[in-house]
Amino acid sequence: MERRHSVTALARTQSFLHRTACFLTVLALLLLLIFAAVTFQLLIIVMERGDRHQGEKDTVRLSPGSSSKQQQIPDVMKPCAIIRAPCCNNTNGKYLLWEHEQGMARCLGGFHYSDGDLVVPRKGMYRVFLQITFAMNCNMTQWKKSLHTTGIVYLEAKSRLRVKSSYPELIISDENFVFFGAELVTELPDSEI
Repeated sequence: MERRHSVTALARTQSFLHRTACFLTVLALLLLLIFAAVTFQLLIIVMERGDRHQGEKDTVRLSPGSSSKQQQIPDVMKPCAIIRAPCCNNTNGKYLLWEHEQGMARCLGGFHYSDGDLVVPRKGMYRVFLQITFAMNCNMTQWKKSLHTTGIVYLEAKSRLRVKSSYPELIISDENFVFFGAELVTELPDSEI
């Protein structure tokens, strides 16, 4: 009788462990799908062509009297931005909102932030990056998964970079684990576009 009770308890435990393993597998797949969605929706770029931004401070001439072809500009002058996860409300209804002034957040070289959008200062090849960390409690255990993507893309001046997530409520608000940004790699002259 006692042995039968032990076998029944063992079967229940195995069943519970199997259900838990299935749940965690489904959760992992769900997070991979979220990552895929974030990756594909990461850069919903709205190309807004406006006045060309070619101030003298951004142009390096080859020599006096030479053509106006631009060279790659020194690193200290390159546009770069890194914005981080906010502490409270993290969406404007559709896109993620970001902290752009405090902590490690910076918008330099002409980048600016506007209601979820990182606005590109001038055309060129940019390295764009995103890291998002999702967290949830599962069986009294906190579960975290960080997802990172980066790529090099051509952007026009005044292009807007924004991020959309299907589950913004699962994104943690730690600037070390959630950030988004871009930096100019190479500025291209008009003749190369």
